[in-house]
Amino acid sequence: MFPNLQQAPTDYTWNGAAFVRRQREQNRSETADGLGVVLGAYTDDMSDLSEQLQNGTISLEDWEAEMIALVMLIHLTSTALAVGGWEQMTSADMLAAQEAGQSQVEYLILFAIAIAAGTVVLDGRFMARVRLYGQAGRGTYWSTVGRVMGASGYTQEQRVLHPADHCRDCVEYADRGWQAIGTLPTIGDSQCKSNCRCSFEYR
Repeated sequence: MFPNLQQAPTDYTWNGAAFVRRQREQNRSETADGLGVVLGAYTDDMSDLSEQLQNGTISLEDWEAEMIALVMLIHLTSTALAVGGWEQMTSADMLAAQEAGQSQVEYLILFAIAIAAGTVVLDGRFMARVRLYGQAGRGTYWSTVGRVMGASGYTQEQRVLHPADHCRDCVEYADRGWQAIGTLPTIGDSQCKSNCRCSFEYR
């Protein structure tokens, strides 16, 4: 079900060891600049595609197929960025990316069914929901980073707030402070969903 990996951007990768070393030196996980750029580009693609559906220039079936391809590509790319690039991707990484993408695809299929049934109106709320699929790679990215950091010897994590309108969940998660790695809710598992702009620190 994977799209052609040649479609994926490769300009925003870095050496995985250097990434881990930077975490140790700065004691702070920072969202890679490339992640925002890539997810922004994919989100724009989804928005353009959805505008075509709104305008009637593309069928619902074609919209769904193109959206599924983009969803899978988003989670592949986010995983690749987190592990240090496409060449660093293992079979386990590929499987994790597939599972993350597939969970979103299942929601997307239900979304398309609701559109076909007329229970979802193609208005601004529809477009806002579409954009959530484009940003969902943040959760996959940070989940993968946590796995990488845990394998590198880190044992604790904490949620970090950044300048944004934070939901109550994110504030509560951040207030928990340092916790065993892998125990805090992942990015996107909160009231703000894929709009979350939190990150993690590790030690």
